[in-house]
Amino acid sequence: MATALAAALEKLLPLHFPQITFFAARDVVKELSASSSDAAIEKHVNSLSSVHQDVLMKVLYVALSSDSKNSTLYLKWHAALYTVAGPGAIMRVLTDKPPVTAER
Repeated sequence: MATALAAALEKLLPLHFPQITFFAARDVVKELSASSSDAAIEKHVNSLSSVHQDVLMKVLYVALSSDSKNSTLYLKWHAALYTVAGPGAIMRVLTDKPPVTAER
C-alpha cells in the first residue's frame, strides 16, 4: 500500500491546495480507507517522503471538508501525520497558493 499511496500522492504534486478537489484526491482517499489500524497508518506515514507528507496533509483537509462520514478515519491519519511532519506541514498547506502573475 505504501507504494500505491506514494504513487497516488505523486499525481497531486503539481497542484496547489486550492486546486485539489475530492474527486482529484479519490485515489489517495481509496488508499487511506484501506488502512485503519493505528500501527498501519503510522507505518505508511513514516514511509512517505516529506514532500508526500505535505501532499497527504492537503488531501486530508480536502477530505475532511468534503466527506464528513469518514472524518474519524481522516483524523486518525491526520494525528499520525502531525506526529511525524509537525505543525510545519499544516502551515505549508495553509500558505500553499498558486503564484500570482503580473497582468499587463
